[in-house]
Amino acid sequence: MRAEKASEILTKIADNSQFQSSDLKVVDSSNKSLIVYKKQPIISVFDVDAHSMNLPRKELALNYKEDIIQAISKYKQERTPQSILIDIGKAVIATAIFTIIVNFLLRFRKILQKKLLFFNNSKPAFAILNFKQNFIKNELITGQIIKLTLKTLDAALWLFLFVGFFAFFELLLNFFPWTQSLASSIYKTLSLSLLEIIKAIINFVPNLVFLLVLSFLSYNAFKILKNFFLKIEKGHLNIPGFEKDWAKPTSGIIQILLFILVAIVAYPYLPGSGTGALQGISLFLGILFSLGSSTILTNIVAGVFLTYNRHLKIGSLIELDDVKGVIVEKGLLSIEISTSENNFIVTIPNSKIISSKITNYRYFKSNSIDLELIKNQEPLYTIQLKIHSKLPLAQNEAILKKIIQSIPEFSLDPKPELVLKSVDFNTTIVYDILFNTDYPTKLKQIEIRIRKEFYEVTSERETVVNN
Repeated sequence: MRAEKASEILTKIADNSQFQSSDLKVVDSSNKSLIVYKKQPIISVFDVDAHSMNLPRKELALNYKEDIIQAISKYKQERTPQSILIDIGKAVIATAIFTIIVNFLLRFRKILQKKLLFFNNSKPAFAILNFKQNFIKNELITGQIIKLTLKTLDAALWLFLFVGFFAFFELLLNFFPWTQSLASSIYKTLSLSLLEIIKAIINFVPNLVFLLVLSFLSYNAFKILKNFFLKIEKGHLNIPGFEKDWAKPTSGIIQILLFILVAIVAYPYLPGSGTGALQGISLFLGILFSLGSSTILTNIVAGVFLTYNRHLKIGSLIELDDVKGVIVEKGLLSIEISTSENNFIVTIPNSKIISSKITNYRYFKSNSIDLELIKNQEPLYTIQLKIHSKLPLAQNEAILKKIIQSIPEFSLDPKPELVLKSVDFNTTIVYDILFNTDYPTKLKQIEIRIRKEFYEVTSERETVVNN
């Protein structure tokens, strides 16, 4: 406090153009020596101060007086027009040097990037001819190394430019006497911040090691789980009572639970996990999730139930309300149905599946029908064809029946039927093809094939099939 007050008084004295060093005097008393300027006290020197410096009190006061005179002289010298011009020149030179260095580094990075990319794109002919497989593998590895090298160089360059800019800015502030205190303050702030960051990084190293080990173990656990259920799904591994259709959703459920477990274990070791800010964010996200996830949780619970329901499988033909089609996908939130008439994909939430009446016509194994088929049943699928033809009606029907008989996906029990729906005066004819198939997920491909073959057969007879 005493030093700050003395500094304010000295600044006012130094700004006085009529300052004379002879006006500074040392006045002694019984217990202190006082340095004054024209009877204005500047600083007091006590016996305690002199004892700590191992000097007589009066001698210490005289030394302070000489230091004050030199400081005021330097203060005035730094603020002369000549000194200011010199400082401006130094600032211009420093700016030019800094600009040259930055441009050099940026151009060097650009040249280095071109060289590395050229090296990556150069492909020896003998490597392609004789060692194609190994060459492709080595090329991919080389490309990844080059990409990593470029990213590392970019990070180092921007870090250097960031530090260099602040060093340059502090240097500019030090050139001028009015901003030297600001430069000192910035340097002190940055130094303390950098030390705090380094200290935090050092303290975080044990937690980082734990998180890396946890990441390694969890990554391999996820990989093992994925491969295990993939083998079940492809039929390479059989577990009694566990169906192939259960493999994919079961893998997803276990991975979600494992991810939640890993997140709970890792949370205390994350930076800032004990701070109120991160705890507040976690609480806020938890409230948002609880308020907006009621419908999602309902669908997930229903999805888990449907996953292990042996009656609703991928390939099952079902009817729900006014939607009739084949289940092509089952998920935790919804199922997807391919309609039999126009092959649209309809997405239905799992909660609606659980709460609605479902008619299940037959069961399939994946994309093919089950071996235990219901005999002599009515056709379940319909493809509608609308054609414009100048050929006789009987000739059109003969062409279509021949095409239908050549479709291997059609079941023969019962046989496919061709039904005439309507004929108008513009020679527009509408047919319905009624059939059963062992491949309900290929309805669109079957329809496209029929239309294509009909067009090819009738193209020479000037018949056009309209989609």
